[in-house]
Amino acid sequence: MNADSPTVLLVEDNPDDAELTTRALERANVKNPVDVARDGQEAVDCLFGTVEQAAQPVPALIVLDLKLPRLRDRYSITEGFMV
Repeated sequence: MNADSPTVLLVEDNPDDAELTTRALERANVKNPVDVARDGQEAVDCLFGTVEQAAQPVPALIVLDLKLPRLRDRYSITEGFMV
């Protein structure tokens, strides 16, 4: 898989669950790089946010924990995609 491969964004605050999900993706032969955001704000920053991340493309897949710290509701992440 080359450096231009679409990424997977895993949004998970529990390190054990993040590890299990990453292993499941590997076992399913998902070769794309996986970026992990540890809370809702970090996920929003990865998708829409900081200067360091401004040049990154939108992930091909977002795996989202539905109960995240630092996120007012699960729809907050999708607001940036609404037109």
